[in-house]
Amino acid sequence: MKTNKKRIIKIFVISIFSFLLFFFVIEENIMSKIDNFFQQDKYSFVDMTNFNVDAKGYSGAVFDGRYIYFIPIRNTYKRFDFSGVVARYDTKSKFTSSSSWSFFNLTQLHPEAKGFGGGVFDGRYVYLVPNYNDKKRSGLVVRFDSVKQFDSPSSWEFFDISLLNPRSKGFYGGVFDGRFIYFVPHHNGENYSGEIARYDTKQPFYASSSWSFFDTTSINNFSRGFVQAIFDGRYIYFIPNRLNTNDYNGQVTRYDTSKPFNAPYAWSFFNTTRLNAKSKGFAGGVFDGRYIYLAPLFLDSKNFNGLVTRYDTTLPFKSSRAWSFFDTSKINTNSKGFVSAIFDGKYVYFVPFRSGYAPPREIDPESYLCEDTNSGGFSGQITRYNTTLLFNSSSAWSFFDLTKIQSKLKGFWGGVFDGRYIYLTPAKTESCVTSGRVVRFDTLENKKGLISFSLGIIHKFFMNDF
Repeated sequence: MKTNKKRIIKIFVISIFSFLLFFFVIEENIMSKIDNFFQQDKYSFVDMTNFNVDAKGYSGAVFDGRYIYFIPIRNTYKRFDFSGVVARYDTKSKFTSSSSWSFFNLTQLHPEAKGFGGGVFDGRYVYLVPNYNDKKRSGLVVRFDSVKQFDSPSSWEFFDISLLNPRSKGFYGGVFDGRFIYFVPHHNGENYSGEIARYDTKQPFYASSSWSFFDTTSINNFSRGFVQAIFDGRYIYFIPNRLNTNDYNGQVTRYDTSKPFNAPYAWSFFNTTRLNAKSKGFAGGVFDGRYIYLAPLFLDSKNFNGLVTRYDTTLPFKSSRAWSFFDTSKINTNSKGFVSAIFDGKYVYFVPFRSGYAPPREIDPESYLCEDTNSGGFSGQITRYNTTLLFNSSSAWSFFDLTKIQSKLKGFWGGVFDGRYIYLTPAKTESCVTSGRVVRFDTLENKKGLISFSLGIIHKFFMNDF
């Protein structure tokens, strides 16, 4: 009788936990997965200037499988003062520990090794993309051998490609197609440029024969002034930003990597403003395996842009059906002014740079001579798209403002994903105030312990006296 009563109690307990487990599965979206995006404790930040006073003002980040390299452009706004301080973080070490961070000033090895416009990794080497070197646009490509010591001079190489082609300078971004690295032209010092430089990674870095050049304006005059590029496995898309100082560009340039680099038939063009007048002024983007997303930065000389443009790579490039648009600023007024985007396997994150101008505004958004320390409008609001939902559905979009955590967490220039964490690259918090605050976001979803706890209790009851 006593044994039966004990069994009845155990059956009752098992039934309760089974019910809880069933309820947990039914309500999985509520109980088992907490959306980290809205959880402040999933964000952390490090101010690199606490470790190195010159570690601020970066233009991109590169991940080599273990280390993240932050690419320097400008750390102060004194006249003609660009930076060569590369910062490196060891992702196997604690994010906030000074011992996890290393710094190397390239100007110790070469006085013109500074002012870069992002970087690119080819599986072994990290390439720093030349943009601006004090008084002039730069063509000095810097390469780091990732299997060697970070602070060893022998790990770094320098090659000025403007000696091969005087118009080959002033790039913003690079892309690797598995063999070749393409340096994305922005402004060569005279005009917004279409002069793409390509390096064959199977050939010696210093050999002139390893480098080739193609000016896309020779076949289409609007193919110029790019910021970053995207590779989809076959095609490279050069992301349009500007035609000139006040005119923003919406014409995407596409190169078919299966065809000769300098063949006009390898290149195609599509002006997205034909479908939507606001589809222009982009700064980078991302590929999610099917769609390419273009990150909107500028609308015109006075306004920033929130119109995300998406291209379906399974459809013809010039088909209107392949292109779609969604203005995130229509559902959140601060959702605009992005630089690049990051894909984590499910979500696309648009990296916030600037959403408006706070008077008095700077002389010229393109100017490198900054005379106004009061203009603001820099943004810390990340915009996120859920790729499992409809692109034009407002429920697919969500927003998180990093300035809720700390007021200076804003003004980022792109970022990088290491497989779990997203890192945002610090650029500046005011028009003349550079930043060294790296933000890290943990994309790993929390799993409530209810299933394992319930199964553990049930197992315990079953294994005792049954």
